[in-house]
Amino acid sequence: MKRSALTARAWRVAPALLLPFFLGACAATFTATINTPAETVVAQQGLLPLRAAILVSPQDQAYVCRAPIPLGAWLYPFGQNLEQVSLETFRQVFQSVTAVQNQGDFTGYDLLIEPHFNQEQTSVQISMSRIVTEVSLDFEVLDRSGVVWSKNFTGSVTTGGSNSDMPRAGEALSEAVKNAASAMAQDFSAPEFQAKVGGQSAPVNSNPKPSGGAAPWWQQ
Repeated sequence: MKRSALTARAWRVAPALLLPFFLGACAATFTATINTPAETVVAQQGLLPLRAAILVSPQDQAYVCRAPIPLGAWLYPFGQNLEQVSLETFRQVFQSVTAVQNQGDFTGYDLLIEPHFNQEQTSVQISMSRIVTEVSLDFEVLDRSGVVWSKNFTGSVTTGGSNSDMPRAGEALSEAVKNAASAMAQDFSAPEFQAKVGGQSAPVNSNPKPSGGAAPWWQQ
């Protein structure tokens, strides 16, 4: 086998942990290519009759997770994929979903969804035999009156430790977004909530009380 073919094969199968040794580098950094396919949201009764907008801040768009390795680090640019995977995922939940650059005046949409990386809880750990990725996102949902919903969601994936496994780290981001979308599909399904944020006429039973007497979560 030719030397160039051997080198190419080593690049594909060598553990990411050892890449600096192959390249003879000192304190080198490498940027990983990540794939973030939109995951399927839990089945529901059609799309929610609400228009949503996604706002990803410049800080979150630029977010890069640093994974230390001997003699360097791998950089995972999760932020550059956050907006697109959010659009693709939330379009499985809401009537319409668009991306916006600022909060604006809610003209053209009922809810504004803002995902933010929880950097303290997001990590990529690289070892000789595996890569463990965890991505944590804080979601806030606003209507014209302010924040109406906020929760944290995580996604994780464990793969082999070779360079060919590295793109799968993005699946952790996809899972975190999918978990948020599934929760919203459930929490926002009440017609009373949809009427409140959509500016529609409330249904006949416009102030329901659960059996325990507590107000619905969107009125608390």
